[in-house]
Amino acid sequence: MPRKPSSMPALKVRRGRMPDTEQAKSFFNTESGSWVGAATRIGMDDMQTLIFMQTRVSETRNATRRNKGVLGRIYNALTGERPDYVQLPGNILMRVLNVVQGCPDWMETAGEYEERVVVAEDLLTGFKTSVAGDDMEASA
Repeated sequence: MPRKPSSMPALKVRRGRMPDTEQAKSFFNTESGSWVGAATRIGMDDMQTLIFMQTRVSETRNATRRNKGVLGRIYNALTGERPDYVQLPGNILMRVLNVVQGCPDWMETAGEYEERVVVAEDLLTGFKTSVAGDDMEASA
């Protein structure tokens, strides 16, 4: 049984002016016009949300691996990737939290949140078991 993640102290709410790394990320970001950008605004089903979470956690693991070298740190700075936090849109994080443990009242769907990698991996594991359980029940 996966341990219950404590996501409250791990969340960082991003508001206000974008820092320089965010401006660099928006320059290098290729997903602004892709289906992921539209789907995070519109919404996804459970499998798409699971794939999205797996991709974001994997990207953060890669940023952690790259952060060990000088060139990797430069790459992370230019792309805006943080090795300690997974960046998630509010509607995706709220969907996962509702399935796994319950969503807090203060969260906004239009917000952008940063979740610690360990907590995001725990949420991903809980969401994966829940989605797999729902698929098994639907096929029976």
